[in-house]
Amino acid sequence: MNYYAYRMMIRTHEENVILKCRRLFQQFAVDMYVKVETERLAFIRFNQKLRSEDYIHLRDAIHSDGDVQNIGRLTILPSTYIGSPRHMHEYAQDAMTSAFGNGQRVYFTEANAAQRAERPPSTTLTSFFAMCEADPFAATDVR
Repeated sequence: MNYYAYRMMIRTHEENVILKCRRLFQQFAVDMYVKVETERLAFIRFNQKLRSEDYIHLRDAIHSDGDVQNIGRLTILPSTYIGSPRHMHEYAQDAMTSAFGNGQRVYFTEANAAQRAERPPSTTLTSFFAMCEADPFAATDVR
């Protein structure tokens, strides 16, 4: 991958012919991307350390389906592989979390959000607004 990045790099004192070829450069970039991604997938497939044979759902699927041609080796993509279900799930979890200053996370679900809307927790900000509503002078500044 470093070689292809080196080939595509723009340098001030050297002329890079690949960059001047427009559509050929685009085809080169796509081909090299596919080549690198294929190598990454092959590495994951052949070097996976998970015991994927022990997954009960795979065993159930093999036993319920009588066709021997459909039996294969399960490869689970890690969350570090961009575009894998675990990667997308991690992004979805990050989007649904709110982190406090001390690193503690709070997950919001539909039920949790409805409950919070009905009975919001008392925080410094809500206490400040309640105090401003009670004081007529402060209420003019807040609104």
